[in-house]
Amino acid sequence: MNARASASNCRECGRRLARDNRDDLCAACGRKARDILFRPPAVPASFWETPQMQEALAAQHMGKVLHAFRTHHYHGRRIPQSVACGWLYLTQTQISRIETGPPMHDLHRLTQVAHILGIPAHLLWFAPSEEEEPQDAADPTNTNAEPIPDDNVWQAMSALLRRTFLKGGLATVTPSLFGLEHGTSSAPRIPEPPPTSWADAIYTTVLNPTDAARQAATTWGGELSQQQNTLSVLRQATAHAVRVSLASDYGELAETLPLLIGKVELAHIQANGEGEPSAQQLSSDVYAVAGWTLIKADSPIAAWLAANRAIQAAEAACDALRAAAATRCLAEVYMRAGNFEEATRTAFLAATYLDTAPRNAPRKTVLCLRGAALLSAAAASARREDRREAHIALKAAAACAWELAEDRADFGTVFGPTNVAIHKVAIPIELGNAREAIEHVPEVNLARMPRLLSERRSRFLIDVARSHAALKSDSAALAALLEAENIAPDELRHHRLTHSVVRNLLARERRSSDVRALAARCNLLD
Repeated sequence: MNARASASNCRECGRRLARDNRDDLCAACGRKARDILFRPPAVPASFWETPQMQEALAAQHMGKVLHAFRTHHYHGRRIPQSVACGWLYLTQTQISRIETGPPMHDLHRLTQVAHILGIPAHLLWFAPSEEEEPQDAADPTNTNAEPIPDDNVWQAMSALLRRTFLKGGLATVTPSLFGLEHGTSSAPRIPEPPPTSWADAIYTTVLNPTDAARQAATTWGGELSQQQNTLSVLRQATAHAVRVSLASDYGELAETLPLLIGKVELAHIQANGEGEPSAQQLSSDVYAVAGWTLIKADSPIAAWLAANRAIQAAEAACDALRAAAATRCLAEVYMRAGNFEEATRTAFLAATYLDTAPRNAPRKTVLCLRGAALLSAAAASARREDRREAHIALKAAAACAWELAEDRADFGTVFGPTNVAIHKVAIPIELGNAREAIEHVPEVNLARMPRLLSERRSRFLIDVARSHAALKSDSAALAALLEAENIAPDELRHHRLTHSVVRNLLARERRSSDVRALAARCNLLD
């Protein structure tokens, strides 16, 4: 086959590529290549009867079964441990330990891995753990039951998580979702928004998207049926929501985002043919905004659901760029929940995902998304006190920023030289070195960053205040907080780190009425 002919055929299956396909994979193989990052490839029943799998199963060692599965000749090439990490939500070190260490005996973990790999029940050497579904959970007349996630999120859950959800509601699946052992006392508290929270409507909409679509159909249905450029209108509204999110205007988001989610859900239901990929992209964008907003609202459970919907919609649209952006959002969800190891892994996965982007993807967009993912990995590594990994990720992000040479916000993802300089302040303070953080403050030129990105500007000043407060320079800390409030009031007043700094300043307060006034605006004097 000559070079011209080979270039027009899929490198995996050999099928002829569409004229506008500039990649070297057809749509089906491209989708398969992306899917393998998140779930094991489907295998036929005969796969488990091959000598390689039979020998591993006879050893009654799940690590050997996993190794045999990923190295099996059926896949065409060995699947590396770094990919298997995405299936089991573990680090590569943990995967290696499972494969080469002693057999695992925890029944819950054995059942979970068996389910993920799809091992037939009659081949298991243990009795899978089962949890009986309560009668009232399946009763449609039970108005007190927790809302069931939509089909996409339901399919993303393992069978064990589904049974746990039906038995105890959404909060009970949180330990599994965030990589925590059942029954451990070290599980972080996962706060839920009270009924008066500014994010309550967004929280409720993410948990009940079907109800939001029904409401949109009632209030907007006629307009939808008459509007020929509905997706164009929704695209403009979603782009505006992204800008509002970057500006940290939580009041406007609380008012407009729930209805926008409902409209996008309704448009997705009614989309068909050529309009379906566009509807999926809109769904990814709007749920990403919801995910970031719920992170700010300290609602990681709902943020997890939103981020996963954003990822799934992007994957359905075969949009690697959006999938990478949404995966980074998921990493930040894990970070907010206190699972820093999973946050690090997921952030690096977001950066790796960009390797599946089409060859003609805009280089600057790829750099923006990759650099931001590396900064998230650096922050998560710092929070788990891995100084070496944090600095390596930060240096890699700096290389992306050097090539990018400007501050951007592609797909709502802020990155550029200024954001790298900001993290040179943030990483030391997370590692407990406030003096080093202060030394890097002069390197940050906020004037270079677009004024639209007020969330980043305000967030940097909060870290400056944290650094000064750690050194007991209270007046400098207060000045930084007041400047941050002037830039983005909602970001400053609602942020948990602000609350921590202000409480420390109050404890050391002497005569400053400004500290108490700021505390009052942050609702900390009740």
